[in-house]
This record gives sequence, structure tokens and C-alpha cells, in this order.
Amino acid sequence: MTLRERGPEVQLSVVIAAYNAAETLGAELEALAVQQAPFAWEVVISDNGSTDDTTEVAHAFAGRVPRLVIVDSSQLRGPGGARNVGAAAAVGAQLAFCDADDVVAPGWVAAMGEALSTDAIVTGTSRRRELNARPDEAQYHEWSRYVMPFFPQLPVAGAGNMGIRAALFSQLGGFDPRLRTGEDLDLCWRAQLLGHRLGHAPDARVDVTNREGLRATYRQFRSYGRGNRVLVDKYADVIAAFADLPAWEPDRGRGRGDAPTQAPTSSGRGAAVRSLASRALRKIGRTRRLSDLTHLASRVGYAAGSRWGRIETQVDRMPVPEDGPVVP
Repeated sequence: MTLRERGPEVQLSVVIAAYNAAETLGAELEALAVQQAPFAWEVVISDNGSTDDTTEVAHAFAGRVPRLVIVDSSQLRGPGGARNVGAAAAVGAQLAFCDADDVVAPGWVAAMGEALSTDAIVTGTSRRRELNARPDEAQYHEWSRYVMPFFPQLPVAGAGNMGIRAALFSQLGGFDPRLRTGEDLDLCWRAQLLGHRLGHAPDARVDVTNREGLRATYRQFRSYGRGNRVLVDKYADVIAAFADLPAWEPDRGRGRGDAPTQAPTSSGRGAAVRSLASRALRKIGRTRRLSDLTHLASRVGYAAGSRWGRIETQVDRMPVPEDGPVVP
């Protein structure tokens, strides 16, 4: 359902993919409701088949968030497909993506619009509480652009804090909906292989929410491990072609949270998992509180996904650029 108001031409469309996000979406929309920007903008909620009150929460912000649009993306499940449906409903020349369970900081919309006037694809600055931080500790991990060790020549960024010009997004065909995770890394690489620089909007800040509980953390990072295995296979030819080029120097941080970001080779996966299991047992023996195992759960999950993740045969390999490997 569309709740659109007529007004000046929209410059930027904020796209939020949401699935059963009734408990968290309100905080994100509250943060967007107080944004100030020197241009017209809109918010597009792409509901990916929620069975809770996600759409009711979104409707409650009609009139508070400029040009609120709610679309149904239940026929194309997954984060990439949901964002693609939302982007198709957007009318802005610029697209800015954020997540339904995070919170954008004041000035995020304005900073994204300004950065996209210079670069065709950008990321902001994100932070989250350290996985093992105690409740009374203000310990945060902050990152913006980063690299994956298995392909360090080109930087990447997460879709929870990403902007891209609508024309480039359309040229790329949007996110690859076949990828359940890593679809944001894939989009960044494809944009750069066309010659576009991944820019940085330092004032576009987002607070990222951690998953609650060891099981949820384990599953999240296991999916990252599986996704990276797929990316290693999809970009095998490009990775080989870029192998002799220098690595890009990241801004800060170590990729997705604190988990290792490199998918081990087949020859090293068994040894890596055994080593991690040994360290895990020692860690458990020294643990005094359950939350101390959160970081460990992320590492074990990532290792398991990297070791036993299934290669998606329907994902075609990326060709090497015709002009050879050129780092923008």
C-alpha cells in the first residue's frame, strides 16, 4: 500500500527491507522522523512477508516521515530481493539503504545525499557494542569501508549503511537476490569493477544492533560464513586476476563484527575448525558468565558456515573486466 503525498521532486529515497521487525522498526523510523535535509526525500518500507505487526508500525509514521511508501515484497524473499522491490518503488535519483533493526544518527539523510553528489556509491560510519561487552561498559566497534581477506584489492560496505545513485543501481541490476548474505559486498564489487569508487560519508552514522542470545549470534555468523564461501566461488576468476595487485588499506575495523572474514581454503578448513574447537573448549572453561561466549559463538558460527556452507551452483561466476584488473 502506498501512502504518498505530492510535493517537490524527491532527491533521495531511503529504502528499508523489513521482515517481522515490529519490535525494532519503530526506533529506526523515530530516528528518520527527526532528520533534517536541504532536499526532498522519502522513506520506502519493503515488507518481506512479515507475520507480525511490521506494517502497522510503519503506517503509524504516516505524516511524520516524509512521503512514506509501504510495498509488499513477499514474492521475492530475502534481503536482496526485498531491497530491490523497495528500490523499484522509489522515485529518488539517490537511494540510501538502512536496516529495520538499526538506528540512524541525526544528519544521516543529509550526509548521504551530499556524499552521493560526489560518488555514485558510498557508505557511512557504523558502530555496535562489542559482542562481549558487559552491560555497564560502553565499548564499541566502529567501521566504514573494509576489505575481505580473500579479495583485499577492493573495499566493501554493508547494506545497512549504504547509498547508491539509482541509475547505477539499475545498471547493476540491483542486489543479487540469489545471495542470502554478502549481497551488499557483491554490489560494491560489481560497482567498482565498472570503474566507480566506493566513497565514504563519515557523518552518515548508524548504530547497529547485535543479535540477542548465543544461538542467534551463532546463526547470524554461520550465515556470513556460508555467504562468503559463495562469494569466493562467484569471484574466483576475478580474485585470481587481481592477486598481484596491492591490497586496499581499510579505514578501520575488521569487517563484519569480530568474526574472521576470510573463507578458509578447502585444504585448511578442517585444521582451522579443529584449532577453533580447541580454543573454544579452553574459553568455556574460563567463562564466568554466559555473555562472555558471544564473541566465541560468532567465531564458531562463521567457521561452521565456511566449512560446511553449500556452494550455490545457480550463481554464475563474475567475468574479469575486459580492460583487465583496474582498481579505481
